[in-house]
Amino acid sequence: MSDDLKQWEALGPASLNWLRNSETQTLANDKIEFAPRAFRYARLSWKEGKPLLFARVNAELLSQTEVAAQTEQLLLQPSPGKLEHDLVYAAAIAIPVEKIGLQFSEQNVVLPALLGRYQELPPRQLGQSGSLSFQPLASATFYQITQSGQQRSSGELPIATEHTAQWVLRPQAGSASRPALRLVWSPASVIFLANGNAPYTLAFGRAHAEAAARDLAQVAPNFQSAELLNLEQAKAGALQTLRASPAGAEAAEAAAMAKAAQLRLAALWSVLLLGVAVLGFFAWRLVKQMKEGEGAP
Repeated sequence: MSDDLKQWEALGPASLNWLRNSETQTLANDKIEFAPRAFRYARLSWKEGKPLLFARVNAELLSQTEVAAQTEQLLLQPSPGKLEHDLVYAAAIAIPVEKIGLQFSEQNVVLPALLGRYQELPPRQLGQSGSLSFQPLASATFYQITQSGQQRSSGELPIATEHTAQWVLRPQAGSASRPALRLVWSPASVIFLANGNAPYTLAFGRAHAEAAARDLAQVAPNFQSAELLNLEQAKAGALQTLRASPAGAEAAEAAAMAKAAQLRLAALWSVLLLGVAVLGFFAWRLVKQMKEGEGAP
């Protein structure tokens, strides 16, 4: 292959074969595979045999398409923080936040700030109350600027996956702006076999429930990644609070009682063994003292 017809680079040798029988059936090995690369000209050099004039040469291009990862967003409004100039945003601790950003209501604003959370520190002495500390997780300059009718704004800031029930924004310069906080995360997906008639129930929240997850190959065998992305999506309905069935509640209570009984039995045996060890130690000390008394003049 070459880009200028002057310098050529060899890709490597290959064997091409064609077999044709009397019924004009052909068995061919007519492909040369190599690592993808760009070039303008290509040529074939015959190492042996009589060169053949091909009717055409077809080039195959491996096409790859990157699919953007699906994300979810949540916009939170601020409230005054516990420390001066801080803004606090209440969130759900279950959200695995991967990116954060600020959304301003002003046209032109630049805000260098720290994003983090509060951490309660234990008291240094008994009788004293604990103190509150700010733990920063990210630092950036957030902005929104409008110029010549075009708006520029800071995008989302990638961070290490974080779970917290409260986000704290601490401006590094005086500002009266109260921006909204945008949380971005990758949602978890549940793939299930829709067997039977809809609607389906997704139950959660029972402490003693047994895990029912299976390997993906057992739920959607021989499905490719692109096919999984194109599966029908179920929409969640209204949240319903259900009470556990009496049989299930009794079974869970019985399991909890059995576990508590095992713990009590283990604790009792531990106390008994400790008592035997203490008695043995005192008996050994007494025998030792008696022998020392007999040996004294």
